[in-house]
Amino acid sequence: MTGSPEQSSTEVERFLERYGWMIAAVIVAIGFYLRWDGLGEYWLNPDEGIYYSAVTLESWEGIKQELVGNAHPPLFYVMLRAMGAFGSDFLWLRIPSLLFGCLAIHGMYLAGKAYAGTLAGLVGALILALMPSAILQSQIIRPYMILLAFVLYSLAFLGRYLGTGSRRNLYGYASFFLLAILTHYSAFLVLGILGIGLGLMTLTKQLQPRQVRDLLIASSLPGLAVILLYFLHIRPSLQGSDLQAQALDTWMSSFMIADGRQAWQGMQGLMRYLFGFRQAGTIFLIFVVGLFFAIDRKRKLLYTLPLTALGVALLFSFMGQYPFGDSRHSLYLVPFLLLPMAFGISQVLSMGKQPAMIGAGVLALLFALPAIGNFIMVGGPQRVRFLDERLSSTAGFREKVEPQIRAIRDRPGMMILNVQSYYLLLPLLLEMRESEVWHAPYAGSPDGYRTGTFGKCQVVISKDWDMSAGLDRDAGPETLAGLMRNVDALSPDLLIREQRSAWIMIGGWDMPLADGLLRIDREASGKLIKRAFMLEDRNPFPGSVQTNPRSFVGFEVDLSFYSGLLGG
Repeated sequence: MTGSPEQSSTEVERFLERYGWMIAAVIVAIGFYLRWDGLGEYWLNPDEGIYYSAVTLESWEGIKQELVGNAHPPLFYVMLRAMGAFGSDFLWLRIPSLLFGCLAIHGMYLAGKAYAGTLAGLVGALILALMPSAILQSQIIRPYMILLAFVLYSLAFLGRYLGTGSRRNLYGYASFFLLAILTHYSAFLVLGILGIGLGLMTLTKQLQPRQVRDLLIASSLPGLAVILLYFLHIRPSLQGSDLQAQALDTWMSSFMIADGRQAWQGMQGLMRYLFGFRQAGTIFLIFVVGLFFAIDRKRKLLYTLPLTALGVALLFSFMGQYPFGDSRHSLYLVPFLLLPMAFGISQVLSMGKQPAMIGAGVLALLFALPAIGNFIMVGGPQRVRFLDERLSSTAGFREKVEPQIRAIRDRPGMMILNVQSYYLLLPLLLEMRESEVWHAPYAGSPDGYRTGTFGKCQVVISKDWDMSAGLDRDAGPETLAGLMRNVDALSPDLLIREQRSAWIMIGGWDMPLADGLLRIDREASGKLIKRAFMLEDRNPFPGSVQTNPRSFVGFEVDLSFYSGLLGG
């Protein structure tokens, strides 16, 4: 004789309450393995190079210039500097992302348990452990998994407070929220999401006056941090800066919303980035089902916060202030997406044997036949491209690029780089760090550049993230021709035009300079490029907009011929 479904459900709940932490530990271990495997497979990308630069600088003035001019709060840099005290290899500096990527899984378990029960916590932790974007961000020098871990722990303590009324949980909520705000500025949006969501609950009298007072007091410390960061960093260093203009006017503009169609495309992109192209539609359907379950079960936080989060994300994207869609900057939305998803799946699994089997079968079918769900997600054109942050294999870089760089170092000559390529090559150029000299970049000049000595080689680094060939005599500083003109005018002791040739190193996501030089060389019957080496990686996303498979090239350019084309 078998027990009733209610008895079976109670037995499962008791089992999970007793052994849930053990299952969660296994899920964290799985997540660690997925993140550890491949941690050192890829060379650092140019953005990682920015963080690597902040760690490897020795002079305080150089560190200050790096930090003040960057787009994040200070905590992540403090962590990296602390890690740098034990080693400066960029693989070592990825360890915080790895560890916090695993802590985020545990935080998701605690948050899910606090808001929707132990089973939901385990389901949410498993989804996060397997999430492709979370794995990627745990394998590179980025602050996003640290931010996500802090936000999840903060939400877990908040959920415990709302569930039990114990004020001790408010200390954890406020402390972890403060750490999140000091890690990344998207935490400001999380504060707004919670403020709006809890404010709506206050207006509908779902929170007691004592709870409202407690939450306002607990949120005062994170709120003070927001005010201080705005007046000490954002307003003087970021608002109206070249960095902000460069971001908003170029790659970020693709993620801004102008109408309802683009809002849907942004949602499509968000799901593709978080969960991968094949499973994006399936996960979106699970999210929608989770919202319906939350509404049906009257779990107001589980649908109020997710809907508020999407509303805030769309609003700031519509205002042109923050990206939404196929971007790592959307990772702050992960907790608000996973909570209703985990709740919905846990409800299906708790409905009894037959409904649970049917629900599991439907999920298995959707995952096995992703085209069913992806018809929803990718029915229209992609508005933005998926940007892989892992460009080149570490082995390939060390086998093919490093010997070339060392050979250039040992011969008199010149090497020219844009900023993107400089940060990509930084581990190989460390010996020139403290000898670098900035020319005019902090005096309001748009023509700044950097020079240094690398062995017997003189190095010139453009201030621009990227460059093009620019054969126009009046070309600006963002072109090779403009850089040559500015260096010759401002550094008479380092006349580029007097050099017979120079090695130009080009790497990163976009490579218009490489394409331009190759085009000129073809038109000039091979007279421009004297020698070249190339590190090629297969395009990881066939059929996407990312069509350039090159990840790094080095050209020895005949500068006299190039100058002749300029008429000088």
